[in-house]
Amino acid sequence: MTLSAPERAGIEEMVLADIYVLQRGQLSAVLAPDSDNIPTLCDPQPHVTCFECLPLGFGEAQLVSARGRLGDARCHLVLALPCPDGPPYRSGRIFTFQRTFNGISWRGGSQSYNGGSAIGFIVATPQGTWQ
Repeated sequence: MTLSAPERAGIEEMVLADIYVLQRGQLSAVLAPDSDNIPTLCDPQPHVTCFECLPLGFGEAQLVSARGRLGDARCHLVLALPCPDGPPYRSGRIFTFQRTFNGISWRGGSQSYNGGSAIGFIVATPQGTWQ
């Protein structure tokens, strides 16, 4: 899908407090609330990666456990933020699982869609209670 400039919902223009990972069969896409608070397809799609934290001196059992959590839909995400100097990315924002949303409405360019299933993530802050 190619969007014209006025319809693009890029990461740089959005204040990201939460994101959604839209599940469409084997594919997934990142949505973020637009100015009307409606989940909107990000274009271009941001670089998002799952991660797990391990303590210093972690053991084999902790590594195996962390590896298993990476495949879980509730894993933590880091969204790479563009750098003014260009790649590589030098900063990002951490998101933690919020809940699963079924039957959501969302936008992709100038079209609206209904009945989507998405996993919601909220930005993790130093004062938050996330693990």
